Amino acid sequence: MRRLVYCLPLLAALGCALGPDSTSRQAAPPEEAPLVRSEPLDRTKPIPDAAAMVKLGRTDPVAFITACVDRYDREVHGYRVTLTKRERVNGTVYPPEGKPPEVVRCAFKEEPFSVLMEWKQGMRKAQKTLYVAGENNNELVVRPAGWRTLFVTLTRRKLSDPEVRETSRYPITDFGIQIGTRRTQRAWQRAKKRGDLQVLFNGEKRIPELKDRPCWEVKRVGYKEPEDDGIVESTLYFDKETYLQVGSILKGENGVLIGSYFFTDLELNPDFPADTFAPAALKK
Repeated sequence: MRRLVYCLPLLAALGCALGPDSTSRQAAPPEEAPLVRSEPLDRTKPIPDAAAMVKLGRTDPVAFITACVDRYDREVHGYRVTLTKRERVNGTVYPPEGKPPEVVRCAFKEEPFSVLMEWKQGMRKAQKTLYVAGENNNELVVRPAGWRTLFVTLTRRKLSDPEVRETSRYPITDFGIQIGTRRTQRAWQRAKKRGDLQVLFNGEKRIPELKDRPCWEVKRVGYKEPEDDGIVESTLYFDKETYLQVGSILKGENGVLIGSYFFTDLELNPDFPADTFAPAALKK
């Protein structure tokens, strides 16, 4: 070891990210900048070491998260990862409390933006899904779950399909660790500009959801008003070794869960076989 991965019935497993604001890569509001880098990346600037990151976390949370964003852009081109998530969609938490969370094995590549997802637990209508920007008519390729898997049939769905849009907090085009971190960065920058950013740096933590990897716990409190989906508290985990935002727990008023997202078993910059992000991969 880029609000996620920045994060699924048919697409509930497709859109995942980490952080408090929800902005689609594909259809951002006119006043929003896309959740991608707009400024040049300075590759000559030293990456802060762990001690410097701790200091930034305690004194300048926006600089802390900006360092995380910059390091990802310099070092990460893709990854394989296991995503474990639970989220509130249209007022209902899925999976319900008391049920195991969704577990999805994912392959992701930055260029072109490519996401392959395979449900290991908690699948509903999709067993596997694929999205590659600029390919497959920019549609989602789906291997359905249930009895239809006996015939290994593939279907396609438009990203604008109401069923796709209404079953996840995030669209597939907002998937990824870095998008999640950029979403958090944007929210923090806005709060800092307003003068109401309150972030607690709680030091190194090891939690079961992240398989006890050493992470820095950062908690934002004191929201001036609820943000996306009613969030008033966000607890984030940044991997101490890689600075990646690998965990998020988002809550609303009275501690109600908005979403939890954890990335584990991370393999950075793998050599993907040529057919990894081809529709045929869904038939394997």
